[in-house]
Amino acid sequence: MGYAGLKGAAIGAAGVLVLAGGGLMAGIALTHGPKSASGFVDSHPRQVSSASNLIEPGAASADELFASHSPAVVRVIARGSNFSVMQGSGFFISRDGLLVTNYHVIRGADFASILRDDNTTLFVEGIVAADKDADLALLKINVADVPFLRIAPDTLPKIGTTVYAIGNPEGLTNTLSEGLISGLRNRANHLVAIQTSAAISHGSSGGPLLTADGMVVGVTSAMAVDGQNLNFAVPASQVRQLMGTKGEFQKLATAGAAPLDSSQTQEFAAVWSALDQRKYLAASRLLQGMRAEQQNNPLYWIASGFLHNELYNSALAIDAFKAALRINPDLEPAWFGLGEAYRHARRNVEAIDAFKSAAKLKPHDTRAYVGAGYAAGDMMDVNRSIEFFERAKEFSPDDPEPYAYGGILYLQQKQYDHAIESCQKSISLKPDYAYGYLCLGMVYESAGRHAEAIDAWQNVLRFDPFSAAAHAARGLLAKHR
Repeated sequence: MGYAGLKGAAIGAAGVLVLAGGGLMAGIALTHGPKSASGFVDSHPRQVSSASNLIEPGAASADELFASHSPAVVRVIARGSNFSVMQGSGFFISRDGLLVTNYHVIRGADFASILRDDNTTLFVEGIVAADKDADLALLKINVADVPFLRIAPDTLPKIGTTVYAIGNPEGLTNTLSEGLISGLRNRANHLVAIQTSAAISHGSSGGPLLTADGMVVGVTSAMAVDGQNLNFAVPASQVRQLMGTKGEFQKLATAGAAPLDSSQTQEFAAVWSALDQRKYLAASRLLQGMRAEQQNNPLYWIASGFLHNELYNSALAIDAFKAALRINPDLEPAWFGLGEAYRHARRNVEAIDAFKSAAKLKPHDTRAYVGAGYAAGDMMDVNRSIEFFERAKEFSPDDPEPYAYGGILYLQQKQYDHAIESCQKSISLKPDYAYGYLCLGMVYESAGRHAEAIDAWQNVLRFDPFSAAAHAARGLLAKHR
């Protein structure tokens, strides 16, 4: 009995600041930063070193700068276990495939790839380091001898410095925009944001902000939607700090995946597009046509498994996820998808085992515990289901779903006070959470508090009138007419 909640809006202290790939740059105060900052000037001529692939700085016109530096800039495409997509930009900072992007572009990703300017695809091995506060992530791509950019010194650029942003706004590959450093703004956590008039749009997140000499002085991150041409970037000093960070390498499901040429990139892009638009027949035909060439690619089988899970073709989904796991048994998304497929087939013991395997690979990911909780609930094993949901709350205390379904579990034990408290907790975490109101109404109804049940179900219709929860609420309300 699952339900996907609504995505909330993010409001910043100085108005609505939307991260260019979606999200929020928090707490920018409208005050000027240090006035002793200097610009970056390099008297050496601009050139690309064939020995190192480092794009050397040097004064250049806008067209020359773009021609020499844009090959180091890529589009980053990240997807979660349900294939929901987040796109942004990124750029190489080493010849052996270290790539900088915004953290919010890669947050929660199971799969990630990069699209280069020649329309070929490379896959992300994993996350080397991340700084959530600065909104930066350092990724490792399995590639050698790529062109890369040079990071400027820590000194902030002067207000009035001409800068250029290269990114992928709205998926338009490697777009150049020109502007000035408009200000230096204080952020929360003693961080500074670079304000620029260089245009930044959705999809530009994680791209380089360059001075005319080709040095990266910032990483484009956010734009203010309630202002005109208010754009922000993370200073280069934060990139340097991240490069010195030694964190635990977070391996992604795309690790080890073979590169795709231009034709293969177009084929996979068509599949992702069809899945995103829920054009499942088209996706099925495309995958069938790719099978002979991609049958040794685990991502092909994961995409197939996801498709069949959406269509409730449980047997085909199980076969697809098993095929992915035969190629690579360490694919957490494949174990999770397999658990979902077993649940659809009412093979709940096997579902729990699959979810447990997913949890071993990604211990702090609550989805596996939630899935196992639902499977145990389907078996009417209430105590075990509660254990799984309590584990989910432990790792993700701000997730409303475990509290909502936990209320139903307490209801089954006729613990009405605990059930009401759990459902109300889910709503306190997300005031427009339709599924939470649906569960709360069911608890009130069972407790004989009919007026409060009706009020809760009416809130379901108010907050999410076209959802599965709303369909259930209408049926329950009809019984009171």
